[in-house]
Amino acid sequence: MAEARFATGARDDPSLALTRALTEHRTELLRFLVARLRDPADAEDALHDLCLRVASGTGEAVANPLAYLYRAAANLALDRARGRSRRLVRDGAWATLAGARAGEETIDPTPSADERLDQRRTLLRIARAIEALPPGAGRIFRRHRLDGRSHAEIAVEFGISRSAVEKGMATALRHLMRALGTEDGGAGGV
Repeated sequence: MAEARFATGARDDPSLALTRALTEHRTELLRFLVARLRDPADAEDALHDLCLRVASGTGEAVANPLAYLYRAAANLALDRARGRSRRLVRDGAWATLAGARAGEETIDPTPSADERLDQRRTLLRIARAIEALPPGAGRIFRRHRLDGRSHAEIAVEFGISRSAVEKGMATALRHLMRALGTEDGGAGGV
């Protein structure tokens, strides 16, 4: 008689059928979630969330508990995938605003105080070297490198041949390399 009452009580409790189906098919549900989420730890978390949902009860009887569990698991997987993609977009946008990334660490793109000081010193050396150029070579260099004019435009503007412009640039670069200590042919960005 007590068994009959227990069996009747089991039919009256809708969450008991879901709990039983979850217990019996836990391995298959976990495999389903791993396939969807491609991360065993994330799948375990989703299965735990599913257990919590089942434990909180639906309040209504479910005609097919296993189908209900698979649908709920699919919904949880979809929610987690959407959350992951939103998180990646948000973190990517933040990393873009905050600076570059090297592996897992974010790098601040602003130079250090020492780097800024070195850059200022280098800039001052370049400005002084440009001011010290011979007058003709200095004018040609400024028009080409600072104003962005082509050799042909400079030749027309100054009324000289294109060859004279090229010789003026060569003279200017030679003086700058000597002044900046870059005799090896690299103009140090000049």
